Amino acid sequence: MRKNAVVRKSDAKKWKTIAALAVLAVSVAALWWLFLQIRAAFIAQCEIKDVERQVKVVTRGRLVKEGVVLEMFGIRKGRNLALIDFAAKRKAVLAKYPAIRDVVITRHLPDRVEIVLEERVAAVRMGEIDARRVSKGATGRVADADGVVFMQYSLAGPLPAIYEKSAEKTKSGRRLPPRAMAALRLLTLARESPYSDLGIQRVDVDRRDCLYAVLGDYSGAKIAWEGMDDGGEKADKAMAKQLKRLRDSFMSGVVPSLPRPVVWNATEPDRVFADTKEPIL
Repeated sequence: MRKNAVVRKSDAKKWKTIAALAVLAVSVAALWWLFLQIRAAFIAQCEIKDVERQVKVVTRGRLVKEGVVLEMFGIRKGRNLALIDFAAKRKAVLAKYPAIRDVVITRHLPDRVEIVLEERVAAVRMGEIDARRVSKGATGRVADADGVVFMQYSLAGPLPAIYEKSAEKTKSGRRLPPRAMAALRLLTLARESPYSDLGIQRVDVDRRDCLYAVLGDYSGAKIAWEGMDDGGEKADKAMAKQLKRLRDSFMSGVVPSLPRPVVWNATEPDRVFADTKEPIL
């Protein structure tokens, strides 16, 4: 008698478990159906019916136009903003177009989006020197203040240049190596007063122990400073001191009677001198 009672209790517990699982399954199915209905209703609201009203494009630069941005992200009438993977699109755009510095995307639910595209600004032109130290023509490569190289064939005005070895030139989309970054920092500082008196036109980075600059009067200058390839605050201070020494020597008029420009040697930390025998490059 007791055994039958135990069996009945076990069966009752089993059926209660089955009933509970059935209720749970129905509840999950109902919640999933409700989720799909809400999702479908939301997606329906995100359809692009008026591109001009629903999509705002801001371009900070002069090369990339609004229509190009819309094409990059596949935005057009009839598309659905909820079905565009903006994060993946942004990543692809930045990888494909090195001239674009950043893209900021802001969704305004349910049916609007704002895209702000910032272009890189060329700070220097990038040239090449072959194995015979012969300068090659324009390459279309430029670099911005961050040292990122990209292609830009039309420039707003003349820019100073950094010349690399042809065999080691930095490709578009890459960041300049340490020695070229040192040249970029030098050219950036050389735009400021009083260093701008030097009128540096270009800096060659193919030498092992120094940078070679072509000055405004077409004289040359070999420049080096402590920590040149490392960067940092200490190295920048050393660079500023060396550049000031070069500027002061350049403006002193100590070599006015020479028949041709000289090569200034500013590779030592405590003096700058004029070399009248080294050929100008």
